[in-house]
Amino acid sequence: AALPPGSVRHVSAVGLQDWCPTSANEPYPLIWVQWVLLYLTDDDSVAFLRRAGHSLAPDGYVVVKESVAKASRGWRADEA
Repeated sequence: AALPPGSVRHVSAVGLQDWCPTSANEPYPLIWVQWVLLYLTDDDSVAFLRRAGHSLAPDGYVVVKESVAKASRGWRADEA
């Protein structure tokens, strides 16, 4: 389903290790991070999550979606 016009305020096409909030005057209600943290170092992941947390609106959320699969079970995505 398509999002209503104006739902997405900003999309950043930059490595998370280099991402900086666009403006302290416009806190984000939601930051969605999907299938990318596994490519960062631990230090870069922590630094990104701190920047993201500081750029949230008071009732905002950071959503992290990552997939983990055991080799013995084969590749599985989006399963509980």
